[in-house]
Amino acid sequence: MVNDKLQNYAVIIEHLNVNYDNKKGALLDVNMKIAKGEYVAIIGPNGGGKTTLVKAMLGLIRNYDGKIKINGSISYVPQLNTVDRKFPVDVRNLILTGTYKGALKPFFKYSDEDYKITDKTINDLGINNIANKRISELSGGEYQKVLIARGIASGADILLLDEPTANIDSESRKNIYQILSELKGKYTIIITTHDTMAVNEHADSIACVNEKLIYHGKPEINQKIVDEMYGCNVDLLAHGVAHRVLRQHDNVGDAND
Repeated sequence: MVNDKLQNYAVIIEHLNVNYDNKKGALLDVNMKIAKGEYVAIIGPNGGGKTTLVKAMLGLIRNYDGKIKINGSISYVPQLNTVDRKFPVDVRNLILTGTYKGALKPFFKYSDEDYKITDKTINDLGINNIANKRISELSGGEYQKVLIARGIASGADILLLDEPTANIDSESRKNIYQILSELKGKYTIIITTHDTMAVNEHADSIACVNEKLIYHGKPEINQKIVDEMYGCNVDLLAHGVAHRVLRQHDNVGDAND
């Protein structure tokens, strides 16, 4: 059944259960399908299982029950605060490393095609003005664009981004979401985020996770979903302002079928 339908989906997760770091029930019976070209935002409380779900999709967690089917290749774009920006490399050469498949070897040389892909990616994302800068000289927003560019240069079908707008200013945040919106459809985009306002404006669907999958569907979260996700009555937040977001859902579903 899964194999027949996989061609229409980038990711299929069925009855996923994960016990991680001696914590029972890090993920409980998660079922989710992500269509090719879909832009999905994963939200939820800290410690609720977002990172575990991402690691499972990346193949970094082996000890789980259930099925994870990936149709294509994944490029992972890490959160800024997990990356060492002191490494002495410029933007163009960092993006260039995304074109290489496998471990770097002594005396390895990139091909002309690798350089063409790198330059095209730089042009497409409009970062020519920083291409020769050292990564240590970049702002947080500039460096996030570079990490996205490196993911694109890899030729992956799926871009998986961990909190791509964390620790950057509001203008850079808007620029990042604009880039992702322009990439939508060309790639399957999966992001983890706490930015519920941007989710409503840009994503095709939202996955709300707190150990189990609370909701997966249109990015129109309501108070019932939020209360179940956080385990208490919490106001919806968008850029720090409490308010109700969009229309109410009559029912809260587990996942798209």
